[in-house]
Amino acid sequence: MGYIIGSSPDILLHTGDIVSYGGTAGEWDYFFKEAYNLLKFKPMYPAVGNHETWNDPSAMNFFKYFSLPNDGTEHGWYTFGYGNVQYICLDTEHLSTEQDSWLSDQLETSTYKWKVVYFHEPPYTDAGRDYHSDYVVANWVPLFHLYGVNIVFSGHTHAYERYYDAVSGTTYIVAGGGNNLFSRWSESRTLPYGIAKKLEKTDVPHFCTVDAGVDDSGGWLTLNAWNATTGDSFDTVTIAAINSSHSTQASNPYPGAGVSNIPLRVTLSWDPGFAAVYHSVYYSIDGINWSEVTTSSTTQTLDNLAPNTTYYWQVDEVQEDGTVVTEGDEWSFTTAAPQLMVKSIVLSNVSGTKGSVYGRATITIEDINRNLVSGALVTGRFTGDFEQESEKTGTTKDGVVTFTTSSQRRSPSFSFEVTNISK
Repeated sequence: MGYIIGSSPDILLHTGDIVSYGGTAGEWDYFFKEAYNLLKFKPMYPAVGNHETWNDPSAMNFFKYFSLPNDGTEHGWYTFGYGNVQYICLDTEHLSTEQDSWLSDQLETSTYKWKVVYFHEPPYTDAGRDYHSDYVVANWVPLFHLYGVNIVFSGHTHAYERYYDAVSGTTYIVAGGGNNLFSRWSESRTLPYGIAKKLEKTDVPHFCTVDAGVDDSGGWLTLNAWNATTGDSFDTVTIAAINSSHSTQASNPYPGAGVSNIPLRVTLSWDPGFAAVYHSVYYSIDGINWSEVTTSSTTQTLDNLAPNTTYYWQVDEVQEDGTVVTEGDEWSFTTAAPQLMVKSIVLSNVSGTKGSVYGRATITIEDINRNLVSGALVTGRFTGDFEQESEKTGTTKDGVVTFTTSSQRRSPSFSFEVTNISK
């Protein structure tokens, strides 16, 4: 307790499990006696832990002993501001859609520079299957992503863990190591896309401090985790501001809206919307019948497009659970028409005399813009002094296609025309 007092905090947050049995009055007496020198000068804003509900399912003692802001004495969720930080406390022991809606409203309307959320049961921990909350992952984490929450604190696991969400920029801290530290762990579980574990410290009781600062780049939060026995810092991280005003919609498309002369093999690209995990890419030639592909990348290659054709496309931004964050705008581009030229004409197996020449004609056609991708089908027709017209279909390779008459013909002259191009 002495090192916490020595850190000179302005306010105190507690992630729950203040006592072992919330229904036992003597345990509350013991806590307030031990914490007297800290709490007589500093306000503490606690979250309800599962131990507060032991022998007291409604946590009546918890609400009796703490006077909490914004109706926090009626339920376990509340919010308050201090400086340029909004603090939001949630209750993982009494879950409800009412609390979820309240959280969404608070985050959507927040005007604070920084947002810190805290509660008891963590979304991510390696302490075992029963120690993390699937409900938090499914219902609260998407809101943290969407609205740019800077730090999420939780407890429950009696250890220190730090996770980072590379998609949203949110830092997740598990800080439940006030006492009775874990000595064993389950195997590490698979984390959702974008989430990475940065630090695990299981062998020391600890507390955390957060300092807020402002500079020309928008400011920062500096988080330190301290050994409560020695007073030494064992984890420090500086957290940059998250611009939660970023658009959640995909933007800056390539090809841009209305662009023409696009190759028949094109790589679509776009800037992702804020906090998007996946991207559903739709494309169509009529704007009605759409093909879809979902990717975690911000590029998608389309092959074998039809020449001289307008394509429509859009990108819907998607969260981890498949929920669409924002529908995208509809963009369009038009593929280039092939520009064909004769690359070569070759006569083979030639015999006879002037005026009566027999042979086989081979003509090679090239698309000078290379807009005919490999595998496109080109149909052409030989005409002229042949006994009959000869229609041929060739397959392109690297923008080139070759046609040859099937048999020797009396052909002192001939012509050739391309009659059709298809994928």
